[in-house]
Amino acid sequence: MKTILVVDDDPSFRSLCRRWLEKRGHGVLEAEKPGEAIRAGREADLILLDYNLGSSDAEDVMAMLDADSNAVPVILVSGDKPGQDVVERLESMGIVRYIEKPARMDDLQEAVDKAIKGSDDLEKCDQACSKIGALVESGILSGYERHLA
Repeated sequence: MKTILVVDDDPSFRSLCRRWLEKRGHGVLEAEKPGEAIRAGREADLILLDYNLGSSDAEDVMAMLDADSNAVPVILVSGDKPGQDVVERLESMGIVRYIEKPARMDDLQEAVDKAIKGSDDLEKCDQACSKIGALVESGILSGYERHLA
């Protein structure tokens, strides 16, 4: 399956997510602090991110992930209720879904499944584009160059 990073300053929530995700066949990484999240995020296929991480918040983490050129989907799972403007800003930074704590596991499952499917679909598109580019470069699809620009 996928490797999912759980970023939360609450060890009991991280533990709950670990057990729940591992039962579904996923590998799980954990991070309590933003720096840990950035390092572990490089190995993750999906990130579950709490909004409030003590001295930092999800916006700080998302900015650092963006600077690290990490295109991993992120689901915000938080007991804090950020305003709509904050949620919209986070969505523009790559948050694919916001789930309020206490999270219902059905909602979390649906969000995880959709994020993974979306990520898989993008990966398939990237692979197809790479194959087409290679065919054009090799001359097999000569004349199609201007349609790919």
